[in-house]
This record gives sequence, structure tokens and C-alpha cells, in this order.
Amino acid sequence: MIQELDLASGERARFISDIHFGHAKALTREPEELGFLLEGCSHLVVCGDLSETRESPCREEGLEKRARFLRMCRDAGVQPVLLAGNHDPDEKAGLLKLQGGRICALHGHALFREVAPWGWEYLKNKQISPRTDRCVPGGGGRFAAAAGAGPCHECAGAACLHAFRNTSK
Repeated sequence: MIQELDLASGERARFISDIHFGHAKALTREPEELGFLLEGCSHLVVCGDLSETRESPCREEGLEKRARFLRMCRDAGVQPVLLAGNHDPDEKAGLLKLQGGRICALHGHALFREVAPWGWEYLKNKQISPRTDRCVPGGGGRFAAAAGAGPCHECAGAACLHAFRNTSK
């Protein structure tokens, strides 16, 4: 599903991903460690993998910490926007279109076969992957990034905000 969000004047969105609450190797152990991220924004966009929600030994802990974090957001007056990742595929939205589609956000595994060629996200989005890669300055084979780089012929004139990838050996 595609979710849309148009920020009103004065509203701010912050983007994070890959927190992995509940996973044994998560760098952030407790939701309270991320309280500082809720300061100064009206929306917190989580681009996948907030917690472990798929069937695994980590699931129960991941769901509990996810609930605590969402409660923290609510208490701080911040609207969370949760996108699906490969560790939380049950989230409803897989893609966020911000400001009428001028900016799009999704989990990194969703675009590049090199990251997770087996992933459902890549398979679902493989048609847009080559098109998006052409938008990245320097494209293919090296780290490349574009953030608000101006109009892009591949994205119907919208300013691009694409992730980066590394396919170099």
C-alpha cells in the first residue's frame, strides 16, 4: 500500500530506519534511548524494520518495545508513519509519498536486488528499480546519492530523494 502525507506549514518530518527492536543484535536496546528523536518534529517516518514482528524468537520482545515506542510518540505529540521492512512486513504501507509525491520514502531492501535478491520488497518493486538507479548521479557501480538534487527527467520533473547503494567489489 502507498501512504500519502502532506506536511502543513511549520510541520517537520524526521526519517529513521532499521531500529530492530527485539533483535539480539540491535544497537538500540530500549525505546527510551530514542526519545531525543521526537524533539522538534511533528512526524517520525520509520522506513522499515522498527521492530521484529515476523515469526521469530525475537517477536514478543519486538512487539512490546514497538508498542512502548509508539506510546512515546503519542505522548510527545509526534505522528509516527510506519513503513514495512523485511523484519516487519506486516506494516500496512510499503511506500510513502510526501508532498504530493515530490519525495518518496521506502525501505532500502525494496529497490536493489544486490541488497536482498530474495526479498519480497525487491520482487514487488523491481520495475521501478532500474528507473530509480538512473536518477542517481554517477549511477551504477559506486556509492551515489541524490537529495533534493533538482528536477529529474526519470521522476516526472520532481526533485529526487533517492537512497544510495554500493555494488562495487
